[in-house]
Amino acid sequence: EGETDVDKKLKEFNLYVDAYNYYKEQKKKEYRLNMSGRDFEVSLAKIFKDNGYKTELTQASADGGVDIIIYENEQPVFVQCKAYNKPVGVAVARELYGVMQDKNVEQGVIATLNGVTQGVYDFVNGKNIKLIDLVDILKMVED
Repeated sequence: EGETDVDKKLKEFNLYVDAYNYYKEQKKKEYRLNMSGRDFEVSLAKIFKDNGYKTELTQASADGGVDIIIYENEQPVFVQCKAYNKPVGVAVARELYGVMQDKNVEQGVIATLNGVTQGVYDFVNGKNIKLIDLVDILKMVED
């Protein structure tokens, strides 16, 4: 059957909506990707708090590899944030794991804007360290 004028207008409208939503998502990513390291930490702490976690932001420097402490069932979870413009290397995972062992903390999170290297995946395998990236963070904002 033939397409009516209403059908054509609706299709055109939906294309504009899709384009706008794509643009909006790109702007959200761009905003986060251009953050300073400290802005990323502050922003992520707020996102965790908005998602119901008790959060504690550590001091800006000499933090011992921990930027945020969140509490899950009263247990501390150490969060290391990296606002790098490339994937994070294994040294970051080793540092976080070392401080977790030293402070007897069972869970850790590495939060990045541009992912991690294969070495990080290999290192955290079997350890209680969760990896979150920009896609996960944007999902947390939406929820």
